[in-house]
Amino acid sequence: MSYKQLLLALCLCITGGLGSLWGQSQYVPLNTSTYDVVNRLDIKYGRMIDLFHTSQKPYTRRSIATLSAVLEEQNLRKRDLRLDFDLDYLIKENPDWQDSLRITHGPLAKVFYTYENAMMSAEGEDFYVQANPVLDFRLGYEVGNDQKVKLVNTRGASLRFDIKKRLGAYIYVGENQQLMFDYINRFRDQGQRDFMVGEGYYKEYRTTGTDYFTPRGYITANALDHIDFQFGYDKHFWGNGIRSLFLSDQSNAYLFFKMQTRFWKVSYTNLFTEFVHQYNRGADRLLDKKYGAFHHLNIHATNWLDIGLFEGIIMTRSDHFELHYLTPIIFYRAVEQDLGSPDNAFIGLDYKINFFETAQIYGQFLLDEFNFAEIRARNGWWANKFAIQTGVKYIDAFGVPFLDLQVEHNLARPYVYTHSTPGQTALANYTHYNQSIAHPLGANFNELLGIGRYRLSPKLGIELHYMWAKQGLDTANSHWGSSLFPETNANTVEQVYQNSTGQGDQNTIHHARSVIRYNPWHNLYLEVDLGWRRQVSALTDQDFNDFYVMGGLRWNVGRRNYMF
Repeated sequence: MSYKQLLLALCLCITGGLGSLWGQSQYVPLNTSTYDVVNRLDIKYGRMIDLFHTSQKPYTRRSIATLSAVLEEQNLRKRDLRLDFDLDYLIKENPDWQDSLRITHGPLAKVFYTYENAMMSAEGEDFYVQANPVLDFRLGYEVGNDQKVKLVNTRGASLRFDIKKRLGAYIYVGENQQLMFDYINRFRDQGQRDFMVGEGYYKEYRTTGTDYFTPRGYITANALDHIDFQFGYDKHFWGNGIRSLFLSDQSNAYLFFKMQTRFWKVSYTNLFTEFVHQYNRGADRLLDKKYGAFHHLNIHATNWLDIGLFEGIIMTRSDHFELHYLTPIIFYRAVEQDLGSPDNAFIGLDYKINFFETAQIYGQFLLDEFNFAEIRARNGWWANKFAIQTGVKYIDAFGVPFLDLQVEHNLARPYVYTHSTPGQTALANYTHYNQSIAHPLGANFNELLGIGRYRLSPKLGIELHYMWAKQGLDTANSHWGSSLFPETNANTVEQVYQNSTGQGDQNTIHHARSVIRYNPWHNLYLEVDLGWRRQVSALTDQDFNDFYVMGGLRWNVGRRNYMF
C-alpha cells in the first residue's frame, strides 16, 4: 500500500466513524496575532492555564477558546485597555467556540460581519461556516538597487467550516506577485538551490520578481475523547522561540497526516509527512519525493515548567513510506537499526520555564549524530553533529506595561542535518523544496536574535528586530558544513578532525528592522517596515549593504518572515 493510499484509508476510517466523534477544531494559521497574544498570556497567567502546550504549533481554535474562558473567570478586565483588547481579540477570533462569550453586532447590509472576524458567516444547530478575503499589498523602496521599487501583492480567500463540531475543514488560496529586496533574492539563489522563501513552485515576474500560488488546506476530526486527527497540506512549528531547530514553517507547505493525543498534563503529537527532494529548476516534471516521521511529547511538569522530547526521521526511500515508522510510540533509531536502513534520525529535548509572571527561559537541543569518545577527545570530529537554542522572554520589562523583550541564541555545528545516501544525492537531508525544514541558515552558524515590542495603545505598536549571525559558507568546490544538500560522509567533508562552528568562507550578517503597526479593524493591519542589512564576507564580492523601506496593508493573513 502506498503512503497516499494509507493516508486516504485512515481519513476514511476517521470520517466514517463520526457517530463517536466530538469536539474537533480547526487550527489558527501561523504568524497571526493570536500567537503574540498567547505568548504574553502564557508568561503572565501560565499558572492558571497549565492545560496549554505552547511548543506545538499551530494551536487549535478549541484550545484558544478554552484559554479565553479560563481567563474570563479571573476578572482581569479594566486593569489595562491593552489587555482588554487582547482578551476581546481571542474571543472575536473564535466565535464558533465561544457560545457564552461571543461578541456580535448588527451585520452590515444584513449579510456582512455578523462577527468581526468574518466577512461572511452562517451557522445553525449543526454547522458553522465563515469566509474571508485575503489581501497583503505593500510597496517598498531599496537604496542603491536598479529596480528600486519593490512590491508585495497577495490576493486570496479563506474558508473554514465544521459540521456538528465533528468534522471540520479549512481552505486557503492566494495568488502572489513579489518584487523583493536584493538580500532575499541573493538568499534564494545562493548555492544553486533556487527557491522562493517559504513557498514552492514559482515563475519569474518582471525579470527579478516572482509569481506563485499559495494553497493550504486540511480536514480535522476528533476521536476517543482525547485524540485529534488532521490530514492536509500546511506547515508546522515546534518550539517556543523565534526559530525552531526541530521543525519550522520556514520552507514550503507539505502533505501530512497528524495525530495529537492530549490527556492529563501531556500532549503527544505524531506527524507523518511527504516532502519534495532537492531539485534543479527547469522544464515541468514530476519532482522526487521523500518521507518523514516525527514525534513530539510535551509534559507540564509543573505550572511553571514544560519539558518536551522530540524524535524525527527522514527516510532514504523516494518511492514509498516505510510502514514501520507509523508505530505511534517507538524509538525511531531502534526501528532504523532493525530495518538495516541508512535513514537520517534525530532526537531532541526542549524546555520552557516561566517565573515571576514576567519572564520565560526556553531552549532546544537537537542531536543528529555523535560519538561519545570523540566528544571526550575534543578533536573536532566532523560527525559530532548537534544544534542548541537558548532564549529569554521578558514581558512588562522594567515595570513598563506592554514593553516586551526577547533574546535568543542559536548554534548549529557543521554538517548537522546533512546525510549520506549513496546513489541518491543525499535524499535524507533535512530539507523540503530546496529549503531547510528547521533553521533558514542551514548549519555551521552562530546566531543572536533580539526583539523589542511596545504597545503604545490597544491598536498601535512598534517592534524592533535585530539579528547577528556568523556562518562559514561552502564554496563551489568545498564542503565546510553549511549547506545541507551535498553528500556528507568522511570522504566528502573537507577534514575529518579539527572542525569548528563558522569554518569555511566566513560570513557575518547584521540585520536590523523596525515595524510600526496599526490595527484599525479585526485582522486588518497598516504597517511600515524600515530595515538595514549588512553582510561582510571573506570574499570581497560577497560584501553587501542594504537599506529598505516598505509599507502597506495586511488583511486576514499572517506575517512573512524574511529575517535572515
